[in-house]
Amino acid sequence: ANPNAMIYIASGKSIKNNQNVVSGTTCNKLVLTDGYDFMTSKAFTAQNAQYSRSVPSSYGTIVLPFAPTNTNAKFYELTNSSDDCLQFEEVSTPVAGVPYLFTATSGVFSAQNVSVSLQDPVSKSSNDWTMTGTYANKVFTATDDVFEVSGGE
Repeated sequence: ANPNAMIYIASGKSIKNNQNVVSGTTCNKLVLTDGYDFMTSKAFTAQNAQYSRSVPSSYGTIVLPFAPTNTNAKFYELTNSSDDCLQFEEVSTPVAGVPYLFTATSGVFSAQNVSVSLQDPVSKSSNDWTMTGTYANKVFTATDDVFEVSGGE
């Protein structure tokens, strides 16, 4: 079973386990688990949102359906590129649906009272390079056009 599956109930109603349950347009507790797809069929406000994952030893990539506010991470957005180099700049406030390069000391990303929309993640482009996020679990193969981050350089 997918722990990120959403349950939708009528406004004002509740069920015993309120994790990932949207009542009307409010979700009391959105908990997203790494390695599983996330999809919502309606926009809602999450009173408490959390995503957990293991932290890479140097840099990783991330896109979230909410804007994290409580984190021990630095987020970097693709801003420029050349034939053999991608340039990222640190952002002070990460935005929902935007793919980032990140470094963190903790793998817990959370926020309170945040919007979760129906929008697919946006892509960030520079010249011929595009950074695209997805809320679907993706296993990359040797034939995919994917590049590994190398030592922060």
